Amino acid sequence: PGTMIAMTRKVGGFKGFVNADVIEYERNKRIELLGSFWGFQYTHTISFEHRGQQTNIQEAVNIRTRWMFWFGIFFNMTLGRTLKNELVSLKTLLDNHGDRKPAQS
Repeated sequence: PGTMIAMTRKVGGFKGFVNADVIEYERNKRIELLGSFWGFQYTHTISFEHRGQQTNIQEAVNIRTRWMFWFGIFFNMTLGRTLKNELVSLKTLLDNHGDRKPAQS
């Protein structure tokens, strides 16, 4: 807690600035962020559950779009697709990590 994160994220083909504070952190288990994305307040929780050779990752994002109900539905579907694609890419990288050959000199 007390750490601030700032970055640009691309969701649905559009870039947006993300500014968040880490409000809860449990090493190797959980991180929770509270911040702003495209001007909308959100919370983002990522949990890690280790099971032997496997780690399950669960993400939950809650974005307050206020009175923009229809935009919230669209944004949540688009963000969900983006997060799913990012997790698939992460899994591929991690699964292939053990197969890498050391660089030759």
